[in-house]
Amino acid sequence: MEKEYSFKTALDSSVLEDFYEGDLGYALSMFELFNEQIPLEISTLQEALSKGDLEGCRRVLHKIKPNFVMVGNSPLSEFCTKIERDIKVGLINFDQAKPEIESIIEEIQETLILLKEETAQLKQHLNQ
Repeated sequence: MEKEYSFKTALDSSVLEDFYEGDLGYALSMFELFNEQIPLEISTLQEALSKGDLEGCRRVLHKIKPNFVMVGNSPLSEFCTKIERDIKVGLINFDQAKPEIESIIEEIQETLILLKEETAQLKQHLNQ
């Protein structure tokens, strides 16, 4: 019988439990994929930001926003959606979007730290 596992991070454990429905192997696969892919997207987002490429920033935000629900950070997904939409419809210009995008990058980096801890704990649990 598999030992019970509870998600331990500051991420939303109820969302994680609902999303993965007890399939811890799938959760681990998704966490590892996130840990691998999202740093690449952060680099792309930072590069677009440094070039003043607001449309490039919008495209990256659009691409990455669903990933945060899968790792228990729905508020970050919603924040990405809001900024992406505001850029798309012209509600904010580059100077207004830049601090918001910088804030998103910081939160993504914090999420990566939490998720790496969770990934290590989950691996340990699955290998027991």
